[in-house]
Amino acid sequence: MNILDELIVERLTSSHNIDQFKCETASLNNFIKKDALEHQRQRISFTTVYLYDKNIAGYITLATDSINLELESGIDDLDTRFPQIPALKLCRIARDLKYIGCGLGVRMLEDTIAFAHSLNRQDNILGARCRFVTVDIRDTTLIYNFYVPNGFEPHASSENNKIHHYRYDLGALSENEISQSV
Repeated sequence: MNILDELIVERLTSSHNIDQFKCETASLNNFIKKDALEHQRQRISFTTVYLYDKNIAGYITLATDSINLELESGIDDLDTRFPQIPALKLCRIARDLKYIGCGLGVRMLEDTIAFAHSLNRQDNILGARCRFVTVDIRDTTLIYNFYVPNGFEPHASSENNKIHHYRYDLGALSENEISQSV
C-alpha cells in the first residue's frame, strides 16, 4: 500500500490532532503544536497538513520571501531595476517518524514547488508572481540528501554558518508563455 495515494491535504485547523505528531526535530514538533495556528491567525505563514488515516503524517509551512539581488551571483537571466525578487519561503517541512522512507518528504517538496509555479500561471490574473522557492537549512545532512537532489542550489551565505540558505529557481517565462499572457 502506498500512503501517497491516500493522503488528504488540508490547511491546518484547530480540529486537527496535532498531539500525536512526532518527527526527528523537537523544534518542528513544537512549532506545529504551539505556534502554527497563531502564525496563521497573524498572517505570518500558513501550514498545510498531510493526513493519512486522519493523522498528521507531515506538514509544510509557507510564507512570502524575497531574494536580494545585490547579494546574489549566478542569476544571469534577470533584467530588472528591482533590488529584490519575490520568492516563496518553505519555512518548515516535517514528516512523522512513522512515515520515514515512503516518499512523503519529496511529495511535500514537489507540492511546494507546484504551488509556487501556480502563482505564475496565466489564469492567475490577480495573483502575485514568484521566481524562487527559498529554504533555510539547519540540518546539513539534508542539503545533499534532500534539497540538492531536488533542484535546490545555495544562495546568500549566513555569517554564523549555522543556517544554510538555498533556493529553487522556477525559471523565467518562455516566449510562448509571454505571448499567451498578453
